[in-house]
Amino acid sequence: MSDKMYPLSFPNLLNWILTEYKKKNSIFGIHKKLFYKHDTDLYSINKFGSKCETPLGVSAGPHTQMAQNIICAWLSGARFIELKTVQLLDNINVSKPCIDIQDEGYNVEWSQELSLSQSYKEYLHSWVLLHILKKYLYPEKSNTEFGCIFNMSVGYDLKGIKSEPVNDFINRMMNAKDELDEIRKIIQSEFSQFSSIDIPDKISNSVTISTMHGCPPEEIEKIAKYLISEKGLNTYIKLNPTLLGKEQVLDILHNYLGFKEIQIEHAVFTNDLQYGMAVDLIKSLKSYSNKHDLEFGVKLSNTLPVSNHRNVFQEKEMYMSGRSLFPITINLAYKIMKEFDSDLNISYCGGVDAFNFPEIIKSSLCPVTVASDLLKPGGYSRLVQYLENLRKDMESIQATNLDDYILKTGNFDGEAKVDKSLITIYGMANLKRLAYDSIQNPKYKKEYYGTESPKIESKLPLFDCVSAPCISSCPISQNIPEYIQAISDERFNDALKIIRETNPLPTVCGYVCDHKCVIKCTRRDYDNPLNIKSLKRFASENGKTARINPDKTKDIKIAIIGSGPSGLSAAYFLALKGYNVTVFESRAKPGGMLRYAIPCFRLPEYAIETDIEWIKDIGVKFVCNTKIESIKNLRIRVGSHSSDKFAIAKEKFDYIYLALGSQKEKLLNIDGENSENVYSALDFLSRVKQGEKLQLGNKVIVIGGGNTAIDSAMSALRKGAKEVKIVCLEKRDEMPAFEDEIEEAISEGIIIENSLGPVHFIQNKGLVTEIEFQRCISVFDDNGRFNPKYDFSMLTKMKTDTVIVAIGQDIDTDFFSKSDIVLNRNRTVKIDELTYRTNLKNVFAGGDVVRGANTVIKAIADGKDFADRIYALITKQECEKQHSKYIRKSDEEILELKIRRAKKIMPIIPKKVGLDNRHNFNVVQLGFTKDDAISESKRCLACNALCEKCVELCPNRANIYFEIQPITARLSNLIYENGLKISENRTSFKIEQHRQILHINALCNECGNCETFCPHNGAPYKDKLTIFFRKDEFANSDNTGFILHKHNNDWLAECKVNGQFFEIKFQKDKKYFEVKNSEMNIKILKNGFRIIESQIIKKPDNTKIYSILNFVFMYYTVNGIIEYAPEITGNIYQ
Repeated sequence: MSDKMYPLSFPNLLNWILTEYKKKNSIFGIHKKLFYKHDTDLYSINKFGSKCETPLGVSAGPHTQMAQNIICAWLSGARFIELKTVQLLDNINVSKPCIDIQDEGYNVEWSQELSLSQSYKEYLHSWVLLHILKKYLYPEKSNTEFGCIFNMSVGYDLKGIKSEPVNDFINRMMNAKDELDEIRKIIQSEFSQFSSIDIPDKISNSVTISTMHGCPPEEIEKIAKYLISEKGLNTYIKLNPTLLGKEQVLDILHNYLGFKEIQIEHAVFTNDLQYGMAVDLIKSLKSYSNKHDLEFGVKLSNTLPVSNHRNVFQEKEMYMSGRSLFPITINLAYKIMKEFDSDLNISYCGGVDAFNFPEIIKSSLCPVTVASDLLKPGGYSRLVQYLENLRKDMESIQATNLDDYILKTGNFDGEAKVDKSLITIYGMANLKRLAYDSIQNPKYKKEYYGTESPKIESKLPLFDCVSAPCISSCPISQNIPEYIQAISDERFNDALKIIRETNPLPTVCGYVCDHKCVIKCTRRDYDNPLNIKSLKRFASENGKTARINPDKTKDIKIAIIGSGPSGLSAAYFLALKGYNVTVFESRAKPGGMLRYAIPCFRLPEYAIETDIEWIKDIGVKFVCNTKIESIKNLRIRVGSHSSDKFAIAKEKFDYIYLALGSQKEKLLNIDGENSENVYSALDFLSRVKQGEKLQLGNKVIVIGGGNTAIDSAMSALRKGAKEVKIVCLEKRDEMPAFEDEIEEAISEGIIIENSLGPVHFIQNKGLVTEIEFQRCISVFDDNGRFNPKYDFSMLTKMKTDTVIVAIGQDIDTDFFSKSDIVLNRNRTVKIDELTYRTNLKNVFAGGDVVRGANTVIKAIADGKDFADRIYALITKQECEKQHSKYIRKSDEEILELKIRRAKKIMPIIPKKVGLDNRHNFNVVQLGFTKDDAISESKRCLACNALCEKCVELCPNRANIYFEIQPITARLSNLIYENGLKISENRTSFKIEQHRQILHINALCNECGNCETFCPHNGAPYKDKLTIFFRKDEFANSDNTGFILHKHNNDWLAECKVNGQFFEIKFQKDKKYFEVKNSEMNIKILKNGFRIIESQIIKKPDNTKIYSILNFVFMYYTVNGIIEYAPEITGNIYQ
C-alpha cells in the first residue's frame, strides 16, 4: 500500500454526497439522524466579523485536511474550521503510522500531507459544498447567514510564509473568485439545481500561526505582524503547553495524574518560548492588531513533545494530546488569563470532550476546537453531544446567551450592572475552578482508563469481523450482549435463562466474577465499560427460569472429586447431557472455597445455596463429609475428617474428574510462623465464616497483596481489630488484587504498605509481637518471573497482635502422589490440554489443580470444557468451540445502535453500604434497582451485531460499510489431469454477516488509527477488502482488492487475492460471470456458482487442482459493492 492520499474531484465529491444521501440517508457514512440541526442562536458567536452558529470547531489536524473531512465535521456541528496547517515544504514524508490514541493521544504528524495546490482545492471544494449542503439539507435556512468560519493555519517561519507558493495560497484563500468561477461553471453544467446559490469569494479572513517548537519570539512576532499589516488578517498565535513550566507540567503529569511513564527532555522546555517572552510577545501583538483594527488572540494549546515510551512510532519524540493534556492546557489558560486580567482572546483546544466542553465555554474560552476525541470510535458524530450538553446546561439555568451563561454559572445574583468587566470576572472565576478540578478529577488520571489492552486474540478476517469482545474474552463464552438485551427489554426470565445456558453459577458470579470482560468491553473506547457483573447479579436475583430438562439418562457414571466452581460446573453440564454424576466433598456442605473462604460481605450464603440447589435439581448427587484419600479403586474415608475408618466405594465410575482446587497455603518459612497468633489466610477466613470467636487484638498485619489478603484484612476489621495493615512485596500498581477491592479496603481504613517483605518474626512468650521487613526493590525479573530483589540495608519494624499470611495457595500433592498422578514441575497436575486427561486412564483434572490458584470463572470454564470434551469423547463427535454468534439486526435497530455510539453515557454504579454500617458481614455492594439495570443495559452497543469502529473514526472516510446477503455454498474445484475437468472435491464458501467493510485506498494515509481501535489483532487498512482507483497503487499493494472499469452498462474488475491477479467480467444480461487469469478462462453461473465452461491457457506439467473460491468470493462481494455503494465505484480520483 501507499500512504499517499488522492483527493476527489469536485464533481465526484458532490455526486458521492447526492448519491449516498438519496440511497442511504447518509453522507460519508453519517446518517442524517446524526446530523447537527441548528435551530437556536442560544450559543452563536460573532468572530472576525462573521456569525459562527456554534462555538465549536475542529482543530487543524486530521479532520481538516480533506474536503470530505471538513464536510463531516460541519454535518456534526462544527462551525469553526481550523484548516490543517500548510507550509512551503509541501512534499514531506510523515512516518507511518502517525496516530496512537488508545487512551491519551500521541502523534508524529505536524502539517498537511497534501501539496499546497491540493490543500487549497480541498478547502475550496469544502467551502462550496458546505454552502450547497446548507441549502440542500436545510432549505428553510438558505437565506440566513452561512454561519461557519474557515480559519487558515500557516507555518512555520517567516521566509516560508512570505514565499510565493504560501503567499499565493493565502491570497487565494482571501479571494477565490477565479477558481470559484470555474466551479460555478461545473455547477451550472452538471448540478444546475444549485446554480443560484450565492458563494462568497472570500473563504477566510483569519489565520492561526503554527511555529515549530523552539521558534524564537522575534520570528513569531515578525510573522504575526506581517499577516496583520500586509495581509490584513485577524491573527492568532498557537502557544505550546511548555509555557506552564517544567516543574508544574511534570507535577501535573506524574503526581496528580499518574502518567509517570511520560518523560520530557529538559531541552523541550529550555529551547521553547519562555513564559516571560510570551507575555511580552502577546502584549506587543495585541497593541499592534488594535492599531490595525483586527482581532488578535492566542490558541491554547499545541501538543506537548514527549519521549517515545510506546512501540507504535519509530521516532524518539512524539506529541501528546488528549485527556492527559487537558489539565496542563487549562491551567496554562488560567495562568495567562490571570496575567492579562482576562483581557485576551483565547481559542481553546487540548483534551476537550463532551463533558468538559460546557465548562470551557463558561470559562470565557471560545471558540473551542477538537481533534483527539474525534479520533476515537464515534468519530465526528461525537460533536453533536457537545452541543446538546451545552444547550441543556444553558437551558437548565435559563441562560439567554453565552455571556448570560458565564454570569449565571458564576452565581451572579443579577443585581449588579452587567458589563464586559463583570462577565470577565465571572468567567475568570469559572476558569479557576475548572483548572483546579482538572488536576483532582479522576477522569483525567492514568488509572481511569486502565492499562490492559482491549484487543481480543483473534486475527482480523477479510470478512465477517463482527465479534463481541466480551464474549471472546469470557472463559465460558457467556452470551453477554443477549442477556443484557433481555434485561433492556425487561425480559428478566429470558436473561437468566440465557446466562444459565453457559454458566451454572450465575448468582455466585454476580458477586465474585473477576469480570475481565469489562476490559474488552467496546464501551471502554467510547466512555466507560458496562457494569456487566452487576447486570448478571440483577438477572440472577430477578429472573425466574423454568427447570431445564436434562437429556435422556445415559448409563454412564462420572465421579467428581471436589465441589468448588470447577467441580460444580462439570457436574452441571454433564448432568444436562444425561450422565449420572456424583460429587464428593470432604466438608459438610458443597461449595468448596466459595463457601468456606470468601467472606459473606462479598459473597452471601444464599447465592451459593441458590446455584447449588439448581444443580441438585437437574439430578446431580452430592456426597459430603467424604474425603477421598486415593484415586486407586476410589478408596475413600467415610464420615468426619477425624475418622479412621476406610471403605471401598461400592459404586464403580466410568470416568473421574479431579477438581480439588488449591487449598494448601504457601508458607513464608520464617521462624515463628507456627505461633498461636499467626494464621494462614484460608484457615482464618474459614474460621470467620463458621462464626468462631477470635481474639485478634488491636493491631493486625496481613502479609500478601492479592484478593485473599484484602478479604482477610476486611474480615479482621469486622472482627474488631482497630488497625489493619496489608504489607506486600509489590508496588501499588503491581498488586495482584483487583483494583476496586484495593480501593474498597483503603476506603474502610485499611493501611497498605507496599514494597516490603518480612524478614523476621519477633516473639514474646510464644506470640509474634513485631515483624521486621526489608525493602523490596523489584518483585519480577525482566522476563516477568517472580524473583524478588531486596535492599537489605532498608529495614523497618511494625508491631502487631495478629499476623495473617496470605501469599497464595498450592495444590495438596499428597493425594496425587498416593494416586500415581504425574505432576508438572510447578506441582500442578499434568494433563493433555485438549482432553483434560491425566496419565491415568479415564481420570481427568481441571480447575486450580491444573492452573494453580485462579479465578472462579476460569474454574467454571474448565469444568464446562471438560464436560464438552468427555461428551465428545464418549459420543465420538467433534467438540465444537463456542464463539461470539453474529446477530442480524434490522436497519432501524442498527441506526439506533449508531445513535447510541455517538454519545458518551456514563455507567450507573451500584450503591454500597455506607462506611458507618460495615461493622458486620452483610453484603457491601448493593444490587441494581430495576430502573438502574434497564438504564445500564441500554448502554450496551450490541457488538455481536455491529462493530464498524473503523468506519466511524476514520477522519478521511477511507473505510465504509456495505451490505450483502449472507450465503453458504459448496464449490466444485477444477482438476487438470490429462485435460481439464470438474473435481468432486468441494470447497465451502460462506459469508455469515450482512454488513462488511470496504477500504478505500485513495483516501487512506495509513495513520494507523483504525488498527488501534480494531477489536481484533489486525489493521483494517491492510486486512480488509480494498478498492483502488489507480493502477499503480493496485499493482504495488499487498491488500486483497480490486479496481473497477466500466464498459457501457457492464463492469470489469481487476482483482488480486494473496498476490494472484485475475479479472472478472460482470454482464447484467448474462446468467454467468467470466473469470480470466494467466492459467485459464472460466464461466461460472451466478446462481449456485456451478462451473459451466472452462478453458486451460497454460497447461501444468503435472496433475493440478484449481480452486474457484477466490473467484467466487470476489465476484459476490464486488457485485454487492457495485449495487450497494454506487457512490464510490468508478475512477473518481483527480
